[in-house]
Amino acid sequence: ALHPSSSSTSSNGDGGDGKVSIPGLRVSSITPSTCEFLKKVNIWDRLAPPRSRVFHAMQVWDTSGSACMRFSGEEDGQVEMGHVVENDLLKSCLEKEAANLGCEFTFGSVSDILLPQPEVGITKTPRTMPEDPDEKGEEFT
Repeated sequence: ALHPSSSSTSSNGDGGDGKVSIPGLRVSSITPSTCEFLKKVNIWDRLAPPRSRVFHAMQVWDTSGSACMRFSGEEDGQVEMGHVVENDLLKSCLEKEAANLGCEFTFGSVSDILLPQPEVGITKTPRTMPEDPDEKGEEFT
């Protein structure tokens, strides 16, 4: 399990700022293949323990707690199923590495994303009507 430090400060950073921080409460389970990818892009070293932990088995309960499912890496011949990593730390490391590569970020919600709108489509009418009144044009409504 991840254990909080004795400090009462919190940091969303990668721990390289010299501040002792309390681990984030929100975590992600990442697969061994994701760990390998993070090693290839030079991020894994910043996520290594004590800010992450390997897990070999998992148990998931339903909402009422009356049933559960158990998974084990040993069932698939795997030594480990993956790692649990703090979300804020993972996000911070990914953003820093992307910024180092020249990526630009725009923060917002999914509803802020504007998609290109077609000129004509199922929900739009054609911008121009046929010049010849006898010519049948398709109408979209």
